Amino acid sequence: GYAVDVGLLYFTRFNGMRLGMSISNFGTDMQLDGKDLVHSFDQDPDHLGNNPNISSKLRTVGWPLPLFYRVGASMDILRMGNSSLMMLSDAVIPSDNSTDTEEGLTAGLGIKYFVPGLGKVSFDYAYNDYGLLEQIHVLGLGFSF
Repeated sequence: GYAVDVGLLYFTRFNGMRLGMSISNFGTDMQLDGKDLVHSFDQDPDHLGNNPNISSKLRTVGWPLPLFYRVGASMDILRMGNSSLMMLSDAVIPSDNSTDTEEGLTAGLGIKYFVPGLGKVSFDYAYNDYGLLEQIHVLGLGFSF
């Protein structure tokens, strides 16, 4: 099988606003195949005299990949020199499942700073409230040069 992801990012002139959308997993149905589906088969194991080593291949049926529709927007809400405060929002809509989840509030922030001789250093923090699965805190540290 094969699948294609297609996306679009549009930069507006209004406060650095960016609008984006994508469709993921657009393609053919998937189906298992290969040597692991070949097995020996004995049609009547209680009867002697037949061949217990007949090769057989398990037949599998295809299934569609889940399509994912994503939309998002971001905008600078405060600019001070080379620094800015950005607000963003996004949504993911799967084709094969309900969008109702345990997920609650999700928030995060990131700081990117240029360090002479080292390059850009970034620090990111994200908070996710997953209801029964409790809270998840994610930290990220990045270097780019």
